[in-house]
Amino acid sequence: MEFDETFFELQRKRLLTQKTRIMNYIQNDDMNDLRAESDQMSEEGDVAQSHIDQQYGIQMREREVYKLREIEHALNKIQNGSYGFCEESGDPIESGRLKSKPWARYCLAVAEDFERHRGVG
Repeated sequence: MEFDETFFELQRKRLLTQKTRIMNYIQNDDMNDLRAESDQMSEEGDVAQSHIDQQYGIQMREREVYKLREIEHALNKIQNGSYGFCEESGDPIESGRLKSKPWARYCLAVAEDFERHRGVG
């Protein structure tokens, strides 16, 4: 399966859009989730909930930072001509997979194999 320049340009735009969305999310929530408002909390339950909310925010941000790295990797692959090929097998990644997850590194067969082995142990 060969990808044409139109496909690469569309994917590049989709990746850049995702990158902008993530960067805005990180920038806007960076201080909000980490700011403790303990002086306004009168009960232990409020403090505990605030701590849980902060941890959730940190985990969400970590996932977004990971995705941002994957997006940067995919953009580099577009630039160097290796985008669209499985990093494990070298086979083309299915276009539907790339459309739904433009930063995909692996073809579906390899990704499923990784998932099976990860679940085992």
